[in-house]
Amino acid sequence: MTRLVRALACALPPVLLAVLALTLRAQPAIAADDPERAIVALEAAATRAASAGDLAAAAEAHGKALYLAGALGRPALTAALLYRLGQLQLARNRNQDAVLAFESGLLALARDPKLELDALTTGLGAVSKGLPRRELPVPFDLYSDSAQRDLAAEEHDESLTVRLLMGVGNSYLRQPQDGPALNAYRLALQRPELERLPRLKAQLLANSGEVLRRQGQLDEAARTLQDALARLEQVGPPLEQRRALALLAGIERDRRRDAEA
Repeated sequence: MTRLVRALACALPPVLLAVLALTLRAQPAIAADDPERAIVALEAAATRAASAGDLAAAAEAHGKALYLAGALGRPALTAALLYRLGQLQLARNRNQDAVLAFESGLLALARDPKLELDALTTGLGAVSKGLPRRELPVPFDLYSDSAQRDLAAEEHDESLTVRLLMGVGNSYLRQPQDGPALNAYRLALQRPELERLPRLKAQLLANSGEVLRRQGQLDEAARTLQDALARLEQVGPPLEQRRALALLAGIERDRRRDAEA
């Protein structure tokens, strides 16, 4: 293609050459020369599709970004993309796919050889099996510096591991699978960086309290939720505070019902 363009550039008059340039720009770009820029553009496409309600197209764009990220050797970037994909799968009510995305993010951060990113993206239907990365169409016109900065911030966010574990827990909570959900929350609560993330810690405690209540462990659930509420009163939004209060009220109802039985 490059030789053909050069030959035409020599042979065509300037007006036709300008038309050719416009035509070439209109064709789908490929990701070979600048994979990082391509990833940002694909993530912007995912955001646009999700905003328009086309969650399937958003998942496809996320998958293509992941497919490209696999060659860069940047596990935190891969993990950040997998977190985004997991959140989208939750929005699609594909809770087990969300578990897979979040757990794959944890594998990426651990540089675990069991993570097969190509198989994951192919399984999600984002890319065709065997499609070379250099042939992947990319909407480069959607690239923006702000989107690049947002993705870079997520790649270097110290809360990434905690958020992935919380995502695993939330995905199991919605299935509902209480045991795996509580296990994921407890693993997140053990992370040392959580002491610098008070809002996330309060949310994890509230989620843990919800699971404990569902398991019938009412005393431990009440202690956990009271701890969560005290923290949320300092750092949490009103909606989260009301949720913790509602769960505590539910525990009191459970106790009265048990006492009457």
